[in-house]
Amino acid sequence: MNKLKKICLILIFLFLCSCSSRSNDYISPESETMKICYEIADRMAEQLRAKKITSLKIIKVAFVNIDNINRVSPNGRAYSEFIASRLCQQGFQVVELKLRTNNVEIVPFKGEMMLTYDQYNLAKEHNAAAALLGYYQNRRGEDISVFARIININDNVILASQDVSSL
Repeated sequence: MNKLKKICLILIFLFLCSCSSRSNDYISPESETMKICYEIADRMAEQLRAKKITSLKIIKVAFVNIDNINRVSPNGRAYSEFIASRLCQQGFQVVELKLRTNNVEIVPFKGEMMLTYDQYNLAKEHNAAAALLGYYQNRRGEDISVFARIININDNVILASQDVSSL
């Protein structure tokens, strides 16, 4: 390969690296967003305990953009990670689907997405009773809404729900 081609490849690589580091879709682990997600999880845990649901195995999937359910951003993945982490701290069992892929597609740079509508098969395969799922919506630049739900897989009933705007 001649010298000009090598230089062009290096410049393209550097350009792509610089683009990825400028993403506005990154959440610092010490951020206010993490604290808000923990609060969402705490409130959902309170709702579950109020219903006397204290032992629950929950499947976690990445949150998706409510305006485009095929799009998962780093924020969508982070919201579910923060909330699931806090639910674990609250004593609930959360199933990590990244290790099991029969009914879940792991899409590079997007995250895990459920591929089945057969909730009974999904519940049986993962020995889980519920799913943590959610949506987010970007509105007016910095304004973001997050809608988190814990759903009973057997009947699709919402067991706990918490919504937050302006993250």
